[in-house]
Amino acid sequence: VLSTSGGKKKKKNSDRQNPQFALLCHGFNTYTKQMAKRSYKQAFLDVGFTSIVICCPTNPLLATTQATLASYLIAQRIARKMKPHTIGEQLVKLAAMDMARLVCSDDAAKKMQSILLSDNTIHSRIVYLSRDIKDQVVAHMKKAGKWSYQLDESTDVKIDVQLMSLGRYEDEMDLEEEFLFCTPMKTTTTGANIFNVVDNFQQQEGLSWENCVSLCTDGTPAMLGVRQGFTARVKQVNPNVRIFHCLLHRKNPAVQHLSLDLSAVMQEVVAIVNFVKASAVNSRLFEKMCVDFRSEFQHLLFYSSVRWLSRSKVLLRVLELGTELQIFLNEKNHRHVIRFHEKPWMLKVCDLNDVFASVNELNTSMQGRDQNIIMLSDKLSQHRDEFHLQLYAKASLGEFWTAVKKEKPIIASEVMNVLLPFATTYLCEQGFSALTVIKTKACNRLDPGQDMRIALSKMELRIEDIMQTKQQLHLTH
Repeated sequence: VLSTSGGKKKKKNSDRQNPQFALLCHGFNTYTKQMAKRSYKQAFLDVGFTSIVICCPTNPLLATTQATLASYLIAQRIARKMKPHTIGEQLVKLAAMDMARLVCSDDAAKKMQSILLSDNTIHSRIVYLSRDIKDQVVAHMKKAGKWSYQLDESTDVKIDVQLMSLGRYEDEMDLEEEFLFCTPMKTTTTGANIFNVVDNFQQQEGLSWENCVSLCTDGTPAMLGVRQGFTARVKQVNPNVRIFHCLLHRKNPAVQHLSLDLSAVMQEVVAIVNFVKASAVNSRLFEKMCVDFRSEFQHLLFYSSVRWLSRSKVLLRVLELGTELQIFLNEKNHRHVIRFHEKPWMLKVCDLNDVFASVNELNTSMQGRDQNIIMLSDKLSQHRDEFHLQLYAKASLGEFWTAVKKEKPIIASEVMNVLLPFATTYLCEQGFSALTVIKTKACNRLDPGQDMRIALSKMELRIEDIMQTKQQLHLTH
């Protein structure tokens, strides 16, 4: 009869004689003494343990850090180029492994394989990067003390209404414009719902309506409604806020409408273009004829009433291919072929082309970043009076007044109240163009806000700071 202690001792000795136990102890000793060279046989793995070892002969922790950093940098590039998240694992990683294997060695290819680039990992990285950008922008806005908003809404490929906002604030050297948010509207796009979305964003980020200097939106009733519009509700919270209707949207109706005579000429030009472009056969025949004639262009341009400034390019192409069009319409016995023999009609086409080319040039000059009320008002006045002033060639207004703020604080503060308001919603329109690239039919379930912030923001990413806050560097899923 064995005692209890003797039984335990015998069982302990029996366990030590177990080959799996011996392998386990050998593996543990190898791990503690020389972590970089540890290796496990199948018998050891059968005990129930699994391990992921990065192929690094010297420092596995350093390799893990570098792999995580590489994952963040690739996620940043994917977001900047507005590519789908799946491209990391399906293309980037495979291409990197092929290049490393051919140019370096098989060991280098194995190191490339340790970089996690799945769609879930890329999405997680983008969320962290986007959050870092938002924190920087909000911190700068709070430091500036006052800012202005630019808001617009559009419908994406999934027929979801996306509300986008950008902010302008005073930085140390100049006025900065940064992306704030792009949020889907769950129900209706009324003024109350839009106000709630913007107000919730401000409350979450610790911003106050009292510091909002101005708002710039388009002319929809939901935005500019006198009683129930978004701007009216903002006025109730901050009566001092200044409301601006986008100058581009305000200017468009003023120049869209033509006289009856010129409108008839434009309709005939559009009918001629549609006769050639709407038919696949006519389009191919006209292209073949232009090639035979060695014309500079072989195609006409479609006209869209939505993109009404395309009239200038449509008219110019018709004038450039006037001879070819006349011959082609004559062969097809088209009723408008006689117009090319009428000098007054051709002169009106030339006049329309000059008018819309000038307006298109003005419209283009009013787009882009760093546009304010003073600059755009000057451009409109110059266009109307047909003379041009010498504008600041070396420094913008924002750079000038931020430089003299310490010397002239009172007047600089008043000038900033004029420079801070957005004059157009161009940046929102530019953001919606990015939205169509990011949220496609293949990625219609994606919440595009995080990707858009990285794609549109000018902020420098603090990837090292993000990695220091993470408890597990190499994120797995």
